[in-house]
Amino acid sequence: MHDVHGVFYLSIEYEMPLARAALLGVGGPEAVVRAAACVGNFEMMNRLLDATGVRVTRDGMAVAREPGLDVPTHLHPLPLV
Repeated sequence: MHDVHGVFYLSIEYEMPLARAALLGVGGPEAVVRAAACVGNFEMMNRLLDATGVRVTRDGMAVAREPGLDVPTHLHPLPLV
């Protein structure tokens, strides 16, 4: 696992196969399929929002700051007028 600003990521080469095997052992094939579908849906939503230029809300910016996530400048909220 790799810690990036308090968020832990699994190494694709080494830890992901172990995590998949553990999930398969505990939850069976259906759990692996559901987890993959959940991750795929999350990725799709993020890409769709980014591609259409949906901006992050001010509350969302505050949530992103907590773990140190960077929000691309083009997605920052518009200034209040």
